[in-house]
Amino acid sequence: MWGRERRIVFADEAERTLMDGFGSDSAGEDRFDAMLGLLSMIAVVDGLVPEGAPEDRGVRTWEGWILGRPTDPI
Repeated sequence: MWGRERRIVFADEAERTLMDGFGSDSAGEDRFDAMLGLLSMIAVVDGLVPEGAPEDRGVRTWEGWILGRPTDPI
């Protein structure tokens, strides 16, 4: 599993949810999106993938960026 290879320890409930495919109810897609977002942020912080910030400075200034946003305004 991707998480184990990167020494990520999932809470029991999170691991059950992963193994269950995030459930068959209408909130399953939301749980999937949240987990994917979290694991993607971990991959960026660990240096496994680049942050992917847009080159368009206007987008970064007005909309911000989740990771890699400088503390000083652009």
